[in-house]
Amino acid sequence: MTIAKRNVALPPGSTAVRRRRRSISIRAVTVQDLPNEILAEVFMHAIADDRQKVFPKSEDSLRSRHDVLLNIMLTCRKWKAVALAAPRLWDTVYIRKETRILVIQRFIERSKAIDLKLYMRLKTARTLAVVSQYAPRLIELHLWLKKVDVHTVVESMDFAVPRLQRLTLHLSSVTVAAPGIELPRRFLSSISALRELRLSPYPGLVPRGHCTRLTRLCLSTGPCPATGGMSILDILDILEENPGLEELELGLKLYGAATEIVRLVQLPRLRLLSLREFMGDKLPVILAHIGLPEEAHCLICHAQGIWDNLSTSFPQDVSHLRNLQQVTRIQISYSEDAILQVIAASDRDRSSFWYDTGDAYDLEVYAQDSVHFSTLFTLPILFPAGQLSELWIAFPEYDQVLPAKKWQQILEPMQSLCALNVIQPKQEQLVEALAMRCGGGKRLCCQQLRHLGLSDRGSLQLRRVKKVLRQRREGSCPLTSLWLFSLDHPRVPAANIQLTEELGEFVHVRITVDDAWPTMRLPQIYEDRFIEEFDLEPLY
Repeated sequence: MTIAKRNVALPPGSTAVRRRRRSISIRAVTVQDLPNEILAEVFMHAIADDRQKVFPKSEDSLRSRHDVLLNIMLTCRKWKAVALAAPRLWDTVYIRKETRILVIQRFIERSKAIDLKLYMRLKTARTLAVVSQYAPRLIELHLWLKKVDVHTVVESMDFAVPRLQRLTLHLSSVTVAAPGIELPRRFLSSISALRELRLSPYPGLVPRGHCTRLTRLCLSTGPCPATGGMSILDILDILEENPGLEELELGLKLYGAATEIVRLVQLPRLRLLSLREFMGDKLPVILAHIGLPEEAHCLICHAQGIWDNLSTSFPQDVSHLRNLQQVTRIQISYSEDAILQVIAASDRDRSSFWYDTGDAYDLEVYAQDSVHFSTLFTLPILFPAGQLSELWIAFPEYDQVLPAKKWQQILEPMQSLCALNVIQPKQEQLVEALAMRCGGGKRLCCQQLRHLGLSDRGSLQLRRVKKVLRQRREGSCPLTSLWLFSLDHPRVPAANIQLTEELGEFVHVRITVDDAWPTMRLPQIYEDRFIEEFDLEPLY
């Protein structure tokens, strides 16, 4: 039929054929339509942890993974069936203090026959009997028990764990001291595959001679006086048995004379050495007898308990540490809470050094004789000052003035210094030092210096800064960048803002007003792990 003939049958007033629009009906695809294998992977992503936990710090951390799984199972019958049929969702079991044994068994049985990781936070050692049934599948076992007899715990670990790779044993608030106690022989003879070991507060439980393939070792006594400590010689013996160590953390009481030690332990793969509180006056001994590789990070954190032996300068001679040979950036700070920090890092962030006294210093200090200023004078001794390119000095709460001649003595060895940032209330003497001549009057201080950062709380005299900028330009070592950083404070005069336009004749001027002082860029490894794991942060 032609269009003309079809139009005859149309109602009056219609002159053309109306086209029909066909709608294609597409059923919406939901998560329910995914194959079970893909749905299980989605669930795995939902419960995944961004970082490998050593042990949850609270009950909330233990609860989170199982709560996510519970929410998944309560969504619908299909999701529950998929969750129960995916063993990998149950390969990590977090056991809380109130978890019943029947529930523990049910969780573990859902993991079928795959590798098993157990995190147990318990009040009693009886629950360990459940572990023995699944011991051949264990690759990780982390125990945290409170107010329990250590003998009972150790006796309950009489089972073989041939596949175990990570072991944490933390006995908090123990009630009985246990000198000389050892793990069961059956347990010890089966841990040859162990890679990571963490013991606290009983480092004496370390299985010497039974695990020689460790890559991570943490021994800590904490503040528990009943646990005693370890001999320095025993520590060195353990390290010699495990030359493949990559991370070593020590926070324990040490005893033994340095004269007894005649060897140097080499750890060529070590990437992190952390020496924490309770090390006492044996800290320098440990540093002197561990061969630290060039590409390693050394953390001396919360060095409480060693301050009785400190001079007013930097506490230890660490110039022999090989990782310090790569240092090009240093930050020294002394906070209002009397915390001294020294942070040093290489350009490539492959090695670093962090010293933190915590609250070790609780005394009044004076300008030239104080800990923080004296530390500046030891820089050329402890670090290769000739290769330093960046230096941060932060003493924001101290009004004492270091003379320009003293500043010159500090900066003179740093002839490769390119960037200097100083945070302190009074900057005039430092600025004067940058215009002083050294080397018999032949050259200006820090000839390679191109960037200068100065804090300003309202007392910085920019006219004097302008004079120094002119002198350095005339001396053929001009500054190219000036960074003025201030706290958001009304005392910063508006006149300084106007003077910065005049300073632009000599340098590029940057002004920052914030509620906190800037800090040196930290190595990425601090951001990824150490700031949270070791409670570290730049303080001033």
